[in-house]
Amino acid sequence: MEIPILDQVGNLINELEVIFKQGLASIEKIDKLDHLQNELQGVTGLESKRLRILSYRINNLAVLYSKKYNSKNDPEMILPRLRLISSNFISFLPLQSSNVLDYLIKSDFYYRTGKCFTNYCNYELANSCFKTALDSLSRISIEFLETLPSFNDQLHHGKQPNKEQISKYIKKKEKLEFKILLVYSYCCYRNQNIDLAIFFLNHIRDQLIPKIQNVDKYEQLGLRYYNLAFCLFNDGKHEKIINLLDQSLNSFLQGKEKDASIISQILRFLALVYLKKKKFSNSLSAIRKANTYLKTPNGLLILLKILTKQNNPKIIHNNEFENQEKEKGIELEINKKKDKYQKNEEEEEEEEEEEEEIIFIIEDEEKVKDKNNDEVQNKMNIENHSIKINNKKKKKDKKKKNKDENINIKKEDGKDLFDIFHELLSFKNLKLEFYFECLEIISKNKYCYELLEKCILALLKKYSNNNNDDNNLLNRDENSKLINLKWIELLIVIQKTKKKRNEKNPNFNKIEIKIEELAKQISRKHNTSKNVLNKKMLNHYCDLLWNKATFEYQNKNYEKSIDYFQFCYQMLDIEEIESKSKCLRLISRSYLELKDFVQSRKFSYMAAEIDPNSIYTLFLQFITNLNSNLIVEATDSLEKFLHSSNFDPNFLSYCAKICCKLNKKKIAVRALTILIEHYNLNIEDIPIGEISLILKTMIQIILENENSAINDEDDNKNMIVNNNEDDFGGGGKNHNSKIHGEFQNNDHKQNEVKIMEEENKKNYQEHFENFSQISNAFQIGYQLISKIGKNNFFSKENSINDQIEFLAKGIYNIAIISSKKYQWLEAGQLFECSYNYLLFLKNETYLNNDFLKLQIESITSSSFCFLEFEKLNNENNEKILKKIANLIEIAKVLCQNIKSTNHVFLNNSLIRELLLQLEYETETNLKNYDKVKNILINEFNQFNKNKTDNDSDNDNGNSNNKKNNDSNHDSDKNYNKNYNLKLFESFAIISLKNKDFGNAQFCLQNLLAIYMRKNPNLLKIAMTLRELISISKNSKQRYNYFHQFYLLFKDFSIKTPEILLEIQYFFSKCWNVGVSFFRMKKNDDAEQWMSLALKIASSSEENKSYIQIMNSQYSIVLKSKKENSLY
Repeated sequence: MEIPILDQVGNLINELEVIFKQGLASIEKIDKLDHLQNELQGVTGLESKRLRILSYRINNLAVLYSKKYNSKNDPEMILPRLRLISSNFISFLPLQSSNVLDYLIKSDFYYRTGKCFTNYCNYELANSCFKTALDSLSRISIEFLETLPSFNDQLHHGKQPNKEQISKYIKKKEKLEFKILLVYSYCCYRNQNIDLAIFFLNHIRDQLIPKIQNVDKYEQLGLRYYNLAFCLFNDGKHEKIINLLDQSLNSFLQGKEKDASIISQILRFLALVYLKKKKFSNSLSAIRKANTYLKTPNGLLILLKILTKQNNPKIIHNNEFENQEKEKGIELEINKKKDKYQKNEEEEEEEEEEEEEIIFIIEDEEKVKDKNNDEVQNKMNIENHSIKINNKKKKKDKKKKNKDENINIKKEDGKDLFDIFHELLSFKNLKLEFYFECLEIISKNKYCYELLEKCILALLKKYSNNNNDDNNLLNRDENSKLINLKWIELLIVIQKTKKKRNEKNPNFNKIEIKIEELAKQISRKHNTSKNVLNKKMLNHYCDLLWNKATFEYQNKNYEKSIDYFQFCYQMLDIEEIESKSKCLRLISRSYLELKDFVQSRKFSYMAAEIDPNSIYTLFLQFITNLNSNLIVEATDSLEKFLHSSNFDPNFLSYCAKICCKLNKKKIAVRALTILIEHYNLNIEDIPIGEISLILKTMIQIILENENSAINDEDDNKNMIVNNNEDDFGGGGKNHNSKIHGEFQNNDHKQNEVKIMEEENKKNYQEHFENFSQISNAFQIGYQLISKIGKNNFFSKENSINDQIEFLAKGIYNIAIISSKKYQWLEAGQLFECSYNYLLFLKNETYLNNDFLKLQIESITSSSFCFLEFEKLNNENNEKILKKIANLIEIAKVLCQNIKSTNHVFLNNSLIRELLLQLEYETETNLKNYDKVKNILINEFNQFNKNKTDNDSDNDNGNSNNKKNNDSNHDSDKNYNKNYNLKLFESFAIISLKNKDFGNAQFCLQNLLAIYMRKNPNLLKIAMTLRELISISKNSKQRYNYFHQFYLLFKDFSIKTPEILLEIQYFFSKCWNVGVSFFRMKKNDDAEQWMSLALKIASSSEENKSYIQIMNSQYSIVLKSKKENSLY
């Protein structure tokens, strides 16, 4: 028989009680209890009394479990889950509108559950519980209670409520609402809902506390206001913080005890906030009031800060609010009073619950809660125990001074500062560091030297012993040593500050004498006995002398800075590699400024021995070697610097300039390419115009270097970019002619490459060997233009279009250099890059035929170089081939865009033929044979058109036009004829090889048409007809080819041995076909073929003997045909 759910819950509670009393936990049983709770949802007709008892028992389980477990050792969150299950059981009650007590109990249970979730930092679930608790309380009101006919509960047994009972329940509701909102406000802050948290606190202040009439509640509210202000400090919301602190202060002033320590603490915090906002008058007023309530070291310290800042409103301290531990003390003071308020709060809770007369389970819970309440409250205020204050760098205060806030303090105010410091000396158990902080604040005062000396002497009087030796700082006790060191350190700071402001200080000589005396004492003691100075004290001395050395270096007192840096170097431990290396570098730089290059180089190499991987050391070595005229060593240092993993773009830029001066242009270009790669990864670091300047410098370096070598060889002097030339860098036309010539000598290409490569090694030994980095740099430059825009990429000193044109032309000429070295891939990339740069020229002055010509030359050259790269590698890289095809299409479109069809560039150059050849080879390699066929058809039609135009010129008899036409076009047409032949021959061979007889026949027929123009090549015609006959399957078509051969050769007088052999071949082939037909008894066909064979044979007298034999056989065929006709 199935056990009812409520019985299962009761049994499970009994089991859990046993487990918890043993100090154990069982997550499985909690899960089961949670599952049973879920099954109860929506179930009607449950017994209210039993649900209450089960809820109380589960609540008691939570109390029992909390004796051993809390948020620190309860990762499964069993405690808040038990609380939530207990609350949910109450919510299952069929609540009656007249049962006020159930509403109160439900609200209280959900409040405790939300508080538990808060301790476990689950603020979302806590907020949900608090909302449910407040919703339950909202049902209870005076009007609601007065309308009840009776109380339907165990206490009153149907009696009508009187005014006393109504007042009692309303008071319970208000107290519970106070507790809920107090914790709810904290959860709202944790969920970043500050305004709602403040709204709840204001509601408690305005509505609940006046009704509760308990002044102790003001102190709890004040604590919440204070804690919320404390949490907002790092957010910089100063106006809200000031408002919250004012509310906190007012709340504590309305409390019963008006604790002076807490009020003083709030005022100190308020003074700090005003000081942060530079409202000095408000800050001073708040801190004086705080010290009136209770004087503390922290209060006097804040007063020192305010007075000093008023005197020097422009100074922003580097160590502002740096003493976090002391600031934490401000918060810790208020926590001493928290136990008292928490106790009062819990006592009230106990009284309320006794009055409610809830069964013994609730009373047991309260006993446990009394013991754990402090821990709960502490967890809820985790964020409120410290102020986290960030140190800020020095900034100039550019705001106008406010006369009311920036009070000018006269010289006699120094007496006030000393009085404050003297008062601080009266406190016991303060650390020496606290006084040092006070001294640092005093040193910021305008009249600080005399005041600082007075304070130091007072401090020495408190800490020093009678046995101190005033003449030797190192023989004093440790406290005295530290105080004197602090004194000297502050004097150095004062010296730096006065020097920076160009203020005269009559005490500079005293400072110098005191510091020099200390340095000599340290050096002497450290060299004789290292045990005299402990490590901590040694670090103090070292820091002090380091500050002095850097001060002298910055003020160009290099001889003094060398002495002080050497003192520091002697005191540093061996393990402090970085500090020792830095010390040696600064000594080297000091000698460098003094132009003692020998000593400078010596110390730079000493630094390199200690820290060889430092880029600063490598760079210093480079500079010292350069100034010592040691060029080889300087170059080695620079190479190490370039290979260093620690990268600095500023150093690289400077190194490139130095390398140009050294005529080490390869290293300079490498440095610039690395710099561009760095900027590509760090776009936000690029200064405006920096990349264009780098690329321009690279172009100038490379072309200048190559041009000097070319001038030595007296070859190709037009290679350097000239912005005034209309032609593309002076080398466009010649370059394309050279590229076109490469196709004409394709058969000898490989041998030529080898020969040229050998010459390359001799002629270009001083040139750039590898253009891959250079190409990559220019491509990155193009990408960066697209990313950051032209206005950020180019400098604004010159026209952007002029700068783009310079880069495009320069890259084009570098591509020519690369192609001469047969670095085809890099050359192709550079030509393409040149074209891409040209695309950025959007000005109307550039959108003309000349501009299009530049683009066509760049993109055509790029296609050629990529294709040559493919040929040499013989890989048939589909990606590169498709890229070439795409570039060719772009070039063809550009050619069509040239406005004049009679443009000199297209009619006289070889660009069109070059594009045709490139397209043909690319598509052939891609095996797009249909597209190749279309290319050849178009070209053949163009050829026929030229032939027709030429014939019409001859028919008109215009001799002048003919002469001009011959002079302008004969060379192009002859070339065009040879060019077409080459394309058709190539594709015919490929088609025959692939047994693509359709395309082969197409090519051979077009070749035959070309061969039969003026001055036909008979031998090639015969060879073409041979191929056509061999692949033709149609007898009639084959006959026509034989007949075509006969018509062409019958009247030809000059017959070479080769032609005679061809005649013999054709008539023998033709005769054999006729014989075959005769054997098949096809006499008509046999007669036709044999007759044609005799005609072909008769075209040569040397075939008479063959003709006689053939005639006798031919007569037999005729006779046979006649006989067959008779039948």
